[in-house]
Amino acid sequence: MCACWAVTWLWRAPWVKARPSRVVSLNRARYSSLHKLANNPYFDRKQLEIEITKSLRSIDWQVISMISATQDVETNFDKEKPTRVLIIEDEKDLRLDMTDVLSMENFEVITAPDGAHGIAAALSKEPDVILCDIMMPHINGYQVLKAIRSHASTRLIPFIFMTAKAERSDMRAGMELGADDYITKPFSYDEMLQAIETQMQKVKAVAESQQQRVQQIHDLVTRSLPHEFRTPLTTILGYSEIMLQDAGKKGNTEEASRASHILNAGKKLHRMVENYLLFTELSTIDVDIETVAAHLRNSQYGWAVDIQAECKNLAADYGRKQDLVFNMMEEDSPLPEPVLTKMLHELLRNACAFSKQGTPIKITSGFDTRGRYEVSVTDYGTGMSESEIQQIGAYIQFNRNIYEQQGIGLGLAIVQHLAKMFDGALHINSTPGKGTTVSISV
Repeated sequence: MCACWAVTWLWRAPWVKARPSRVVSLNRARYSSLHKLANNPYFDRKQLEIEITKSLRSIDWQVISMISATQDVETNFDKEKPTRVLIIEDEKDLRLDMTDVLSMENFEVITAPDGAHGIAAALSKEPDVILCDIMMPHINGYQVLKAIRSHASTRLIPFIFMTAKAERSDMRAGMELGADDYITKPFSYDEMLQAIETQMQKVKAVAESQQQRVQQIHDLVTRSLPHEFRTPLTTILGYSEIMLQDAGKKGNTEEASRASHILNAGKKLHRMVENYLLFTELSTIDVDIETVAAHLRNSQYGWAVDIQAECKNLAADYGRKQDLVFNMMEEDSPLPEPVLTKMLHELLRNACAFSKQGTPIKITSGFDTRGRYEVSVTDYGTGMSESEIQQIGAYIQFNRNIYEQQGIGLGLAIVQHLAKMFDGALHINSTPGKGTTVSISV
């Protein structure tokens, strides 16, 4: 009786009525929920008093929230996806009361009045957690649990039984079928929330553990496997060069052709392996510029000493040496030579791959009017769409079904990482069908 009076007083207080309409609507819902709780034998009376106190203390916060809402009506206070709870309970009043309480706590609630509807809702909605009564007509809670555990899509959903039967044998029967927890009627508001929170924490812990395991496997493959390729690759490259030289001395063009194919294939695989290792190194937090420069200086196979000469060598592999147009200023670059060479290497490869032979490829470098050093590569090829530019990252290739490409899509991602190391940025200006300019400014 006292509890009901307190709920009524909470609603009738004049300073509650004076608030904006959205707050009034909110309090009507809260009043309705509290009034139901006061008359429900399954909820603890002491818990109800706590809820009333919470309501009183929340008034000022709600008023402040509504003032903020006049500036941004659609403010989203909790941007995380709400936990979806399925309640399977044949007693209507309890089902509605639980819905009100969970809704006020920002849960997304789905309800079912019996076992059959509960199974259907679980399969179609795939909730995050299920609260299910045991004693229900036709299909009881044990049968519901058995059905849900038999489907792959719902097998791992946390399942909490609600029951007035508190005997150990009943609990054991539920646990043997795969129930995750038990709450005994009448239960308090906090008991219900704690049971849900406990199950969600378990789910989160399992997901994090699985993610860590996947990451460990990824790191093992990314870091270790490329190193295992290095030794046999060194042998392939070394012996193919010897074969090519010997064939040249003997004038055996057929043998020279075979050796040349082996050498070129080895170089491509070598570049792929080194890009894997470089990208992994660049992705670590504590990597420093000197380490990266040393890695590039020691690992790149057959680079020419001069940057322009190296660009010509690379373009020659694509039959594009005559297409190069240089406009590189004779100024000291703030980028270490191995870093600048690597950047141009990757940008030039893209330009050759996505433009036709006979069209120019322009390479420029120098300081702009703001004193920033800029290097750019321009081609007049297929260009890139806005969505393709947004997707630039590791392991992304564009239109491979149309344009032949070598590698795995690490090039631009590596250039982007290298630019960031020097507080620089990668810029792409592209028009589909007309061409692309990729520039780095540092």
